[in-house]
Amino acid sequence: MMTENGVKLPHSALLFMAAVEEARLSAQGPFRAIAPLFRIALEPQRGQFLNVTQVTANLEPLLGNNFTEHALEAFVPQLVKMGWLVEERAGDGKAAYRVPNNLQSFDEHEATEGSLKKLERLYSAFIDFLEVHAPLLKLTLTAEEFHWKLFKWATSLDGSNKEKVKAEAEKLLSGSKPSIRDAFLDEPQRLNEIDRTLSVEFAGFTKWLAMHGRPELADVASLTELGLAVEFLEELQRPSANQTLKVATTFVLDAPVLLDLLGLSGPAREDSIKRCLHALTDHGAHVVTLAHCLDELSDILSTVLDRPEGRRYGLTGDAMRANPALVRRATAVARQPDQAAKLAHVEVLVFDRSSPLNSSYFSDEMIDAFRKAASWHDIYKTEQRERDAMSIAFVMRRRQGRAHSEVFETPFVLITRNSTFTRFAERFSKANLSAPDYAFGPAIETKTLAAIVWIRFGSAAGPDLPQAHLISACDRILASNGELLRKAEARLKDLQGEDGANALLSSQQAVLDLVISTGGSPDVLSAANADELLHTFTTTAEERGRLDERKRSEAEKSKIEQDLLESRRNFETLSAKQIKEEELRNAVEVELHRRHESDRQRIVDAASSITERAEVSSYRIVVFLWTISTAAALFGQFFVWQGTSWWSQSKINFVTGLIIVLATVLAGAFGLRFLSRGRVDLAGALQSSLTRRVARRRLRAVEPVEERNRICTELEERGVL
Repeated sequence: MMTENGVKLPHSALLFMAAVEEARLSAQGPFRAIAPLFRIALEPQRGQFLNVTQVTANLEPLLGNNFTEHALEAFVPQLVKMGWLVEERAGDGKAAYRVPNNLQSFDEHEATEGSLKKLERLYSAFIDFLEVHAPLLKLTLTAEEFHWKLFKWATSLDGSNKEKVKAEAEKLLSGSKPSIRDAFLDEPQRLNEIDRTLSVEFAGFTKWLAMHGRPELADVASLTELGLAVEFLEELQRPSANQTLKVATTFVLDAPVLLDLLGLSGPAREDSIKRCLHALTDHGAHVVTLAHCLDELSDILSTVLDRPEGRRYGLTGDAMRANPALVRRATAVARQPDQAAKLAHVEVLVFDRSSPLNSSYFSDEMIDAFRKAASWHDIYKTEQRERDAMSIAFVMRRRQGRAHSEVFETPFVLITRNSTFTRFAERFSKANLSAPDYAFGPAIETKTLAAIVWIRFGSAAGPDLPQAHLISACDRILASNGELLRKAEARLKDLQGEDGANALLSSQQAVLDLVISTGGSPDVLSAANADELLHTFTTTAEERGRLDERKRSEAEKSKIEQDLLESRRNFETLSAKQIKEEELRNAVEVELHRRHESDRQRIVDAASSITERAEVSSYRIVVFLWTISTAAALFGQFFVWQGTSWWSQSKINFVTGLIIVLATVLAGAFGLRFLSRGRVDLAGALQSSLTRRVARRRLRAVEPVEERNRICTELEERGVL
């Protein structure tokens, strides 16, 4: 990390903060947290060919000497894709990269001013937090001290100092032992990047921001994004040639990580580890644990459950206080840890240290040597040391001497919370197994895993993974310790009696208030500040009451709004339904009308067809009769012209002449039908009569009877029948 220059936050850190925020708002994905580091480091080389050594030197104030030129080369393709490098061909034909003149930049003055305003808002909120929750500590922190220390704390992910971790791992490897006091301290207390008390207050402050829904939480989370990016870069041993997202690793969970996964360390830690494991298994990874890890899991739970409710401490004890239902679950897991692992989709494997299978890769003697040097646990945790050694032996034996720089290509990796355990295992394997320097170590910390998963599989793990990890890390920092609870119980018994003390210490919120108000240190409690301690509990309880009341009010308001919204939705749904039903009813009516009209038209068409055919037939008959009568009249006229007085010549002539006269009259009558209508229209009457007869005859052929009747009615209405 950056070297401290007094207490003032370096200018470069302010630029990094602004660049990360700008990249976050542009929704560029998890790479956004790394990209700003490179952009700022590339600024001095605008228009020039990339000088890897110079860029690496520019990054050294933030990353130290952990980030090598090889690691930088791993990100060149991504920088080319973003347009921050342009690939060209050098004279020898090899690829070279130029930093473009139009490299995207931003106003440094505006960027630093924005970062400072963000830090000032956080400082103001932090002071308000301390006045209510930590008056016993009498912390005095200037704004500049706050800016620098919060930056270091948030970007370190859990407050630990990597240099201290490495130094302790080297000391253990050389055979040194920690002091008696350090042997009893939890790792986050012993290896903190900053003062332990301040780390607790920062964690409490972050949880307070989350509880109250303050927007400043996003500002702290953006620093965690930067910390995850730095963690990823520091763990990058050398560029990986494999650009696929296929994971070939089997991850082995140790007992504390199993507690997190099973929800027995609180919901925040469960959420964080589940996100990581789900993203890994979705890309092909396997998740297992070992039988001796289940034994350790059962021992941890049994130890916590055996304590009185008010004296349970640590992440698991705090989780049980916060959610009493976890007590039953923890009891079930302690009795049947294998079934709990199975339900969590974690396979259980058995490791036999005496088995000769692959024993040459991590011998039985090495297990003993590792166990003896594993003094990061307190002096009485001999079984835990044995189990840690067996876990590392299992991983190294199953690797069979294969070494990979890429964690997702490494066959087996142990996941643990313990920073010292991780670093020591790495140094031990390289010192005793001749593992190459680039080889990924036997174990990986949960925070490093979160960093790598977020950078590689951001969408699968969720865009808010940095914030989830931040809250998870705060829970670990704020975990209660036995000495603090014992001393607080004694003080509270003097003030409120045994019942009052038990009532307070059975509340997780009260215990959390105790940790925050004392900075997690039992030394803060004394007879002199007992009244102030009680006042702290009372004040925070009153604030919680106001907060709960506000939450209830907001919940009621939200419920009313939801009810109104639901009523509005129901009304809109009902209106839409009524409209739809009306439209359907109209459509049905239209369809029925269309069908009725169609049916009516069919009857009309049938009647019209019968009428038309009857009229044509009758017309033809009339024309035929007129033609015959006319021909007879013409013939008769010719006959008459042959003589005179035809009616007196003979009877035959008389009859013939009479017929001719009648035919002529008929011909005239028929002619009237076709020429013009008169009073007497014999032809028309004859044609109508014939039409009716023909129509009736055709109508008798229509089936069914119902349809015949309807056509008959139509013909009657037309006057045809």
